[in-house]
Amino acid sequence: MKPPSIPGKPPPDFQSISGIGSTWRGQALLRGELYFDGSFFPLIRPEQFNLRAEGSPSARLLGRAYMVAWGWRPPQDFLDDDPVLIGCRLLCWVIHYEYFMGTAPKAASSSVLSRLGQEGRLLSSLLPGEDCGSRNLIACAGLLAAYLVFPSQDGFLSRYERFSAEALESALLPGGTVVERNPSAQLDFVYLLYRLWEIHLLIGVEFPLQFKTALSRSVTSLAAQVHGDGALAIFNGASEGNADFIQALLRSLNIPVTFAASSFHDAFVRMECGKGLVLIDAGRPVEDLPQNKTHAGILSFEFSYGKTRIFSNMGAGILPERQKAWRQGSSHNLIVPNGKSCLLFKDEEDFIYAPRYIQRHTYTQDDGELIVLSHDFYRVSLGGTWERQIFLSHNGELLRGEELWYGRQMPDMVMRFHLHPDVDAVWEEDEIIIRSAGMAWRFSCEGGVLCLDDDLYVGKVVPKETKQIVIHATKHRQLEQYSFGTEDWIAGTKKSQRIFRWYLERVPA
Repeated sequence: MKPPSIPGKPPPDFQSISGIGSTWRGQALLRGELYFDGSFFPLIRPEQFNLRAEGSPSARLLGRAYMVAWGWRPPQDFLDDDPVLIGCRLLCWVIHYEYFMGTAPKAASSSVLSRLGQEGRLLSSLLPGEDCGSRNLIACAGLLAAYLVFPSQDGFLSRYERFSAEALESALLPGGTVVERNPSAQLDFVYLLYRLWEIHLLIGVEFPLQFKTALSRSVTSLAAQVHGDGALAIFNGASEGNADFIQALLRSLNIPVTFAASSFHDAFVRMECGKGLVLIDAGRPVEDLPQNKTHAGILSFEFSYGKTRIFSNMGAGILPERQKAWRQGSSHNLIVPNGKSCLLFKDEEDFIYAPRYIQRHTYTQDDGELIVLSHDFYRVSLGGTWERQIFLSHNGELLRGEELWYGRQMPDMVMRFHLHPDVDAVWEEDEIIIRSAGMAWRFSCEGGVLCLDDDLYVGKVVPKETKQIVIHATKHRQLEQYSFGTEDWIAGTKKSQRIFRWYLERVPA
């Protein structure tokens, strides 16, 4: 007996919990190297899903050797008993069983199948797991994969049905966004639901309505987190991913997705005019998530024009020293008052204090879209509230913002705009000119001193050097009303201190 073939051709370069990996990572494994957090290391543990993407005969044989070795003598490590890892391993093995083991000797196949059964029974005894967030459904998916191989084991299916609905509910916010607020995790989750749907068809069990509804909402949220180049936004530890696979997945699911000029998607705000697109992280983090899922990037934004990314957050690292640096507010496109990020971390791990209230309002104006955002994190530590206004013109070629502070005293303010490595930036008089894809953009500001510093972008597979625009606030002016807003909304009663105003405008060719 062997698992039936699962339809679907793996994309050329995709890393996900389902087990479809990366071609170049597979080539590194054949050399005896493992790519991790921007560097290559000697191989210690196998990653067979990258071998599947590499696709050569030698990769097939090496992957088979890993599976057989695991079947005969699995590693004795407490990490291997984690329900999420077991579920991921079972799902990977079942999906790629035919490729790696289809022509293997009978003894080798028997050892792998025996190990699959043992792992399935171990996983069944460990559920429900203690993991929080979208990863919990992976463990349940492993049970369904085990049932696909051993249909006589009804316990696998019953345990899957018992725990999967709760795992699905705890993984998503009301609008279909995963609780991690991470576009990469969103992509993995949509692909996981896609695979679960396929397995349900193979075993002849109807895909539950709850899962179909969740898939529809998750696809809409995923599409909202994608830039014009087809790849993902960089929020809360995400990476760009493979644009071709993302678009192919969205097309294959065939779920209609449309957006208004300004729209909210749980934690994210999407504002699109012409070819201009602004994506904003405007959500409060969930308290019980692991520390590496939480970044101090609340109210940070990214901007792209067509397929060209201009402003982008820096990304995230895996090694502890990189995690510490890239999680801070200075790694995002936002203001950092007195060097304080908008999350308070304990022992540089779990956050212990986050903004309690986050406000966001959008306004459609004659010449474009305006969004007003604020949060109250600094009310206790600095005695004030930061508010940001971002305006995008109807043609998408003018982006301007204003940063305001409500409080009795004005702290030192620094704001950063991290440039995507695909663009170049140079000084020109008192402005910064940004060039890419045959276009030129002019960046300027009022009330601050502009600097152009070096930067490092880790949103792609290999870290790349780039530039960042840094603004140091130098003067503050009392304002009796917002500089640009609707009359119904101004009312003339609010007073604030403007930190500075900034502009990004496309230069005519």
